[in-house]
Amino acid sequence: MNKRSFRVWVAIWVLAGCSFSAHGQNDSGNIDISSASIDFDGSTGLLRADVEIVLPPEVRNGLNSGVPLEFIVELRLLRPRGWLPAATLAKFQRRYSLIYYELTRHYRVRALDTDVSRNYRSLSPALDALGELRDVMIPISKELNMDLQLTSQASLGIKLDTTALPLPLQPVFSSTWRLSSKDYLWPIN
Repeated sequence: MNKRSFRVWVAIWVLAGCSFSAHGQNDSGNIDISSASIDFDGSTGLLRADVEIVLPPEVRNGLNSGVPLEFIVELRLLRPRGWLPAATLAKFQRRYSLIYYELTRHYRVRALDTDVSRNYRSLSPALDALGELRDVMIPISKELNMDLQLTSQASLGIKLDTTALPLPLQPVFSSTWRLSSKDYLWPIN
């Protein structure tokens, strides 16, 4: 086995989550939404949310080995219907990517729909920036605006898009690469 083949096998082994971690370390990652709100201003809504993102060691190793991560932020506007499941009035998605560039040793957080990006020297501030959603524009139609005048709720969820991962890393069943928040629900009005 030549040196190049050995490196490829080591990279596959690390990215597949077969790396060993020290006893007693927290090996589970999570996404936790602590607050969210929407300010309506005519034909737009501005979403603000605070999210804590903790990546498991396997995902961190993959990111630092060049695997780009994409996160989906999904906002749903709902109307409760008593005993029935809430009716979805509208659903909005925003996608963000997190990439590590080994040559310049920096992380880049980029909003994929607006192509706005920022660079960070370490992972912690990059994850903090990714979890600090500020003034994310949500288009509101006249019909939706009228529907929102009635009692409504909002639901926010964030997840790592496993379909955007390279094929060998896409989990078939459960995996540490499946990372998502619980839906955060709050009343609007």
